[in-house]
This record gives sequence, structure tokens and C-alpha cells, in this order.
Amino acid sequence: VGLGIVLNGKVFQGASGFAGELGHIQVKEDGELCYCGKVGCLDTLTSASSLIRRIKERIRLGQVSKLTENNFEEIDIEMVIDAANRGDALAIDLLHDIGKEMGKGLSIAVHLFNPEAIIINGVLAKAGRFISNPIEQAIYKYCLADFKNDLIINVSQLGENARLLGTHVYVVDQVLEKVS
Repeated sequence: VGLGIVLNGKVFQGASGFAGELGHIQVKEDGELCYCGKVGCLDTLTSASSLIRRIKERIRLGQVSKLTENNFEEIDIEMVIDAANRGDALAIDLLHDIGKEMGKGLSIAVHLFNPEAIIINGVLAKAGRFISNPIEQAIYKYCLADFKNDLIINVSQLGENARLLGTHVYVVDQVLEKVS
């Protein structure tokens, strides 16, 4: 879970250029080992790879899912989202769980930055309401009223182009800043 932070119209990078790494905040002391080497990072609960791993675990334990129609080892995020759209209870439940955990993590960012808006992007944004509704519910549950009352929460429609467009805007801003 990474944040693109815009403060006063400018991209905020932090002292060493790594601001916004919300995914590596420890949220579960006895959680799983993250690829970064820490234990219990938000990413271990909310990433697409975490979702796939948990779905495979539940299917191995015998939970019924439309995903068993596919080759078990080839299950990917698009298949999970498709299964949710077809009413698969396992896919819907786990997307909800991930959204809830992501919303808890984002509530920390809301309290730190008091943003005008949160735009959900990335591969999990393709899950639409299955991920955005629990994110919104968690933010409203865990944030103080003054932080959430006017907060806008949307799912980006830019898809895979969002990072490219954001990088483009950043580069143009940097060039214009050096020129002026």
C-alpha cells in the first residue's frame, strides 16, 4: 500500500524520497513475515498476493468457490474479481476483509494528513465496490468526525495508466520548477 501524497499542490516525497510507504507500517505484531523483512506489515494483510494466498488456503481447506473451475496454481487477481462479480462468497468475503484492513491503515493516513480526498488505485481497485465499500466503512469507523465528514473516497478510473500519468505530471513539475 503506497500513498501518492500531494501537499499544497506539490508531490510530497519526504526527506529520503520514500514518503507514503503505508504498506510497511506494522499493524499486526504476531503477523506474517513481509517481503521487506519485517513482521506484520499492512501489505501482508492487504496486497493482491496476500489475497491469492488466502484464497488458495481456504480452497485447500475445502471451501467451495467458483475459482476451483480454474487451474488452482494459475489463480490471479483478475480471476478473483471475476468470481466476486459472479457472486462467489469466498472471493467477496476475502476482498471485504482486505478492504477493511486497508481502510484501517488508511485511517492512520487520514489522521496524519487530513486529506481532501482518497483515490483508490492499483490492481485491487479493479474490484470496485467489493474493495471500496469496506475501505470506506473502516475509514468512517476509525476516523474522528472532523477528519471524515467532508472526505471524498473514490476508485480511480485511470487503471494501469495512473502511475504513468502521475510520473509524467511529477517530471513536468520538476522541470518547470527548475526553469522558474
